[in-house]
Amino acid sequence: MGFLESMERLEPYVPQVEAPTRKVNFTTRLIWTGIVLAIYLVMGYVPLYGVATGGADPWASMRIIIGGNQGSILHLGIGPIVTGSLLTQLLAGSGLIRFDSGSEYDRRMLQVATKLVTFVLILFSAASTVFSGSLETKNATLDFRARIIVTTQLSLASILMLFLDETLQKGWGLGSGISLFILAGVAKEIWWSCLSPLPAPDGYMWGVVLFFFQRVASLSNPFSNFFNRGAVTLPTVFQLIITVLFILLLVYLENVRVNVPISHGRFRGFSRGFPIKLLYVSNIPVILAAAIFSNIILIANIISGTWLADTPVADFIGRVNVVNGSYVPVSGLAWLVTPPRGITRVAEAPLHAIGYVLILTLISLVLSMVWLSVSGMDARSISTQLLDSDVFLKGFRSTPSVIESKIATYINTVAIVGGLAIGLISGVGDVLSVIGGGMGVLLAVDIIQQYYQMILEETVETHPGIARMLGG
Repeated sequence: MGFLESMERLEPYVPQVEAPTRKVNFTTRLIWTGIVLAIYLVMGYVPLYGVATGGADPWASMRIIIGGNQGSILHLGIGPIVTGSLLTQLLAGSGLIRFDSGSEYDRRMLQVATKLVTFVLILFSAASTVFSGSLETKNATLDFRARIIVTTQLSLASILMLFLDETLQKGWGLGSGISLFILAGVAKEIWWSCLSPLPAPDGYMWGVVLFFFQRVASLSNPFSNFFNRGAVTLPTVFQLIITVLFILLLVYLENVRVNVPISHGRFRGFSRGFPIKLLYVSNIPVILAAAIFSNIILIANIISGTWLADTPVADFIGRVNVVNGSYVPVSGLAWLVTPPRGITRVAEAPLHAIGYVLILTLISLVLSMVWLSVSGMDARSISTQLLDSDVFLKGFRSTPSVIESKIATYINTVAIVGGLAIGLISGVGDVLSVIGGGMGVLLAVDIIQQYYQMILEETVETHPGIARMLGG
């Protein structure tokens, strides 16, 4: 009995959200999406019972991506959920699990396996976070009973977030919960950095857009503090300009496509282009890379609080120090996958910045190729879909092997170039301190594009007037 076959026995005991028996209308899906988002945002502000506030945040550098808030019941964010998906996908992609992406049965059993692995990772992440002492302060420690209670809170909240994600993916809402949660975190950070009216240490408003107009209104040079406003945490005009240029570049790349000439067997003379996006695998490699980085940082935090801190294991994984209420990696892999943000820090540690960009680019490339093979987006799957639709490549014989070999050239090329591009762009955006982070803004732009397409498709028949306004 294979691994996926063994999941069939466990499937009846794995809780899941039932898919709707018929297509849910757009308004209802929009309402469910809003409800899921509201629940997520509220959970992010529910403090952990029994834990004193003010502890250091082990994921401070990744908080925008993994979501949640430090010290809340969503302290773990989406990390365990994404990691669970990553592990099962890697096992399937490596061949350790026999998996056929074209089989509905295999896909269903892989989902069961993913959920079970995610349950285990949630419990492990919650327990390791609590028992490593990262939620404690010098004046507020937890006894064993309190640690069990806090671990239970973290686990239940993460499981609820898993089901919120599944609710949207099963068709009750729009898109996926994970994408929605990431978009909410990035949007909140951009709003706060650009439009927050709260006072800043430099005497102006915190939001850089408001700061700019305050300087103009007072007849002061708004570019005099171009790179630094006196505090590292304050957003600058340089960051604002870089962020706008970054978004424009991403929007352009999102719309770059290669058109493969195809013809239809049933309609003689009919020909058109089959579009393949440059960013073919979308944002998946960056999400998975963020999960890998957050887990490296988590392990470094755990190691730093144990006897392993003085061993070669810590030399390789890394050690952390608490600086201004955050755990800051100071060595090993954890240090390498934490970018030096801002021009000043890049100038102080150029090799660190280059190393971070390189490792993110390479990991994105590898994950791009892995995802290609397990998601049904590879040349074999696409050629099968084309043949089933009686579509063939113009100028070539309509046999599976010929179509697969020809289309593989296009798909493999865009997967490689796209994987390298999103890794490089994300890394450069991180080290230049783009508002919302390089990873965050890249994910947000891609997610907004996805939601735009979904809304356009949903409204093109039911609300043609709105669809025309949206460009449909």
